[in-house]
Amino acid sequence: MYWPRDHNTVIQKLLRKARHGAQVIYIPGNHDENVRDYDNYVFGDIIVKNSDVHTTADGKKFLVVHGDEYDTIAQCHKWLAKIGSEGYDFLIWINRFLRIIRRWFGLQSNFSLAAYVKFKVKNVVQFISDYEESIVSTLKDQDLDGVICGHIHHAEMKEIGSFLYINTGDFVESCTAIVEHFNGTLELVKWHKIQSTTADNEALEVNALR
Repeated sequence: MYWPRDHNTVIQKLLRKARHGAQVIYIPGNHDENVRDYDNYVFGDIIVKNSDVHTTADGKKFLVVHGDEYDTIAQCHKWLAKIGSEGYDFLIWINRFLRIIRRWFGLQSNFSLAAYVKFKVKNVVQFISDYEESIVSTLKDQDLDGVICGHIHHAEMKEIGSFLYINTGDFVESCTAIVEHFNGTLELVKWHKIQSTTADNEALEVNALR
């Protein structure tokens, strides 16, 4: 298992927020599906739910779910999903070494081998499109304004008909997340852009001090 110190830091910060009153809900997926047996259990300050309905500040309702429940391959061809998962993990493992090598040559990019391979395969691109259509067609008549999911690791935020499809992406390849502003507006944020914006602001502050 790959578990560096930074992972502990993230978990500790989440636990601290929960202790200080933030509502933290843990929604498991196909990679940790054994946790699904504890639906609606409370562990310390963390609630486990297989899915949840989130109402935004402006009154819109979104189903929050991992999303593998709407993946026909994951549900009907588990052996194929397992092979795909193992292959993805292998590419992530190789990518760690590629990043070290790129740093040796002074290349500070956030290149993801897994993402590169994934979007070079036409069938995968078609699968993503089919997945989006499938989950929206299943949920659009359930008194919801949209869905917030993950699973396929492809960050996206778009309207399909009058239904808002949101995919959070992940913290490995795309380094993305969904945030809600105080007025209820949802936004897809990208860590790389936040980093570059922060760096630009710091450079401006240094120049201003000079």
